[in-house]
Amino acid sequence: MNARATPKTSSAQLQVPGTDASVDFSLLNAHIATELATGLSDAASVRERYGITDVQWDALRKNPTFRAMLAEALQKWRGDCNSSARIQLKADLVIEDAIPQYDLMIHDAKIPASERINAGKLLAQLAGRTNRNDGSTAPSGGGFTLNINIAGKEKLVIDGNAISVGEDA
Repeated sequence: MNARATPKTSSAQLQVPGTDASVDFSLLNAHIATELATGLSDAASVRERYGITDVQWDALRKNPTFRAMLAEALQKWRGDCNSSARIQLKADLVIEDAIPQYDLMIHDAKIPASERINAGKLLAQLAGRTNRNDGSTAPSGGGFTLNINIAGKEKLVIDGNAISVGEDA
């Protein structure tokens, strides 16, 4: 068995038309397709980890939605000669697999509150729910104010406002 974490699955079943098989709806996701396309897991490992029967696997691999996800994942994986894109994709999968562990941490009273808060902050950041300006991006805004104090007696204030510049400028 592959050492990757077992993701949570839903209880919603999808009846596969023309068969007696039903498949857990959560199995029709791009994550499984990407695992297979990247070679992070083989079909046997995926079936074992997700608890997919042979009948369900046959139905899943014939499902047009799943086949389209797999084709897209293969195209992205094979089509890009840039190793950084492949590393990014694998890192994304590892992070996604770690999310259930962060969820457990957040709700475990035995873990110090500061660590649970940090786990919550990380999940919020991963979900794009933070508006943090850590200096890596320029502050937004359309102007500036410059204050000049001359010998402590006079004060010169210059306010600048952004103006629209046409393409001709």
